[in-house]
Amino acid sequence: MSPPRRGDRLAVRSGHRPHTAFGHDDLGLVVRPLVYRSADGHVWDALLARCDGADESPAVIVLVHGAAGNYVSGAPRRLAFELARVGFPVLSINTRMANFGAAYGGGLLDHVPHDIDGALTLAGELGFADALLSGYGLGATAVTHHEALRHHPAVRGLVTFAHPASLPDALRERWRANGASPSYETVEREARRRRREGLPDDIVVVSRGAGRTDAPGDTEVWTYATWWASRGPAAGHAISTELIGDVHVPVALIQPSTDERLGYGAALASAGRAAGVSVHLERVPGTDHSLWDAGGDAAARAARWIVRELPALAPRPHGRAPRPSGVRHRLVTIAAPDGSEHDALLHAHPRAAAARPGEPLAVLHIHGNQGNFTVGSLRFLADPVAEAGVAILAVETRLSNVSQIFGGAELPDALDDIAAGADWLLHQGYPRVVLSGYSLGAALAVRAAADAAPWLAGLIAIGASWSVPEETRRRMEATGAQPGYAELVERLRPIADRGRAGDPDDPMVVVRRAFGPRDEPRLAGVYTGRTWWGSRGPEATDAEPGRHIGRVAVPTLLVQGTADEIVDPGEAARLRDAAGGPAELAWIDGAGHNFRGAEAAVIAAVTGFLGRLS
Repeated sequence: MSPPRRGDRLAVRSGHRPHTAFGHDDLGLVVRPLVYRSADGHVWDALLARCDGADESPAVIVLVHGAAGNYVSGAPRRLAFELARVGFPVLSINTRMANFGAAYGGGLLDHVPHDIDGALTLAGELGFADALLSGYGLGATAVTHHEALRHHPAVRGLVTFAHPASLPDALRERWRANGASPSYETVEREARRRRREGLPDDIVVVSRGAGRTDAPGDTEVWTYATWWASRGPAAGHAISTELIGDVHVPVALIQPSTDERLGYGAALASAGRAAGVSVHLERVPGTDHSLWDAGGDAAARAARWIVRELPALAPRPHGRAPRPSGVRHRLVTIAAPDGSEHDALLHAHPRAAAARPGEPLAVLHIHGNQGNFTVGSLRFLADPVAEAGVAILAVETRLSNVSQIFGGAELPDALDDIAAGADWLLHQGYPRVVLSGYSLGAALAVRAAADAAPWLAGLIAIGASWSVPEETRRRMEATGAQPGYAELVERLRPIADRGRAGDPDDPMVVVRRAFGPRDEPRLAGVYTGRTWWGSRGPEATDAEPGRHIGRVAVPTLLVQGTADEIVDPGEAARLRDAAGGPAELAWIDGAGHNFRGAEAAVIAAVTGFLGRLS
């Protein structure tokens, strides 16, 4: 049988792998979404996967994603579920390197040990006294650095996949082979100059950094600080050949067959063994760094090594995996009409739902800008809604994660994803669906609700603007964004009606001070020309709730913070007054755009509204 056909470069880079639809790769497992706190106070997502009813290891595998990946995408997703299926509980974690951390300045690789510390603390709280650290690609480098630095008493071994010997050397060689612009040496000189002169950090866009075309999907986006911390020549914590000799536990290197040509595994094994470390090296035949369709094989090799090298951690009889009481979580993959697949997370409390009067009701919730089913979705909201007897499906649209940065989608196409999510809920026995969205997701929810589908029972818009393009223009003028709104419109108008987002002629756009008046990467916006035009340009009519809310006849709730720094709070009243049906406005006193510190008030407003829909 021939291997499954790869998607395009962007799809593979964004984490697409064959046989990774939820309901398939997690079949027979008990999964539990979690949040953990890093040792320096940041909060990240995690997923605990355990086999339901099989023998199970007493140790947990803490698994770290690769570059720009996350805890449920790409090779780590398949590895986590395959390892759990053969009896090794897996805690797959996000770190500060996940998704777009490197693009906006937060992804400093030398700080990742704080994240792994937090994950090991969570593992202990979950009842695991022993742990194995595991990582894929950049994650393999991160766990090696952590163990060489910490010698954590709970860690019994390292299991790494597609482990580069040196991240700086690997990037330098790739950029040279691809003809990247600017070159490695150019970025190095500028990074050194900024450090020497104490200049602020800034974003750098590298054409052909990830591949050999000028398409956005082959582009890399860094800040000088994040590049220096993980790929710069002085990033010793990113050079595993210099770290592995300080590891005090057995190490398994599960490498792709292409590694034999590159020599990564051999160099790592040699460096470790020379220092007296027990290192096992084996290669997965017929695959490359992506472990394309080889996750099961790679996981099986890792499991066999654990049983052989660390027999005390071999799976043993334990009964059924513990199921959390109360809200149940189910990972879902939604198929849109064009065949694209989108992850989602269903929160449901069967007992509470049964006690609720009337027909079953579900909420379809849509994330904000570059969010996903947890990040940028107001993750605090879903479980309380389920506890109130209303299931809630947080669905990722094609605008999730890094798609706007690398050209994976345009906003109007996301309406198909919303319709597919609603269709999935209908087939699960929920005849009435409330559309809900946060920020940019609120604009999508209003636009979708305006189509007046027969299943639509209500609309919730949280942090919604009257018009995303107008809000963007006003904010960019107030913050002194560069380029300015008018300049960007003039620059992009000639390409607006040609091709699709992500085409080779779709230019990368960096808008500095897009979200605040300071030259900090975290306040910038990174898009392709067409993803910006389709969501924020003057013709992005699908992103104008004020244009569409008059056609929404169902009961509507608008939730708005009075101290919103992104959206003019007064626009919520305009939307309420323009609604085509009964509309109410819940003011959240003192709350900013992310509602931090006002979570209870948002929950009360939303659950109260849903209660009145009985």
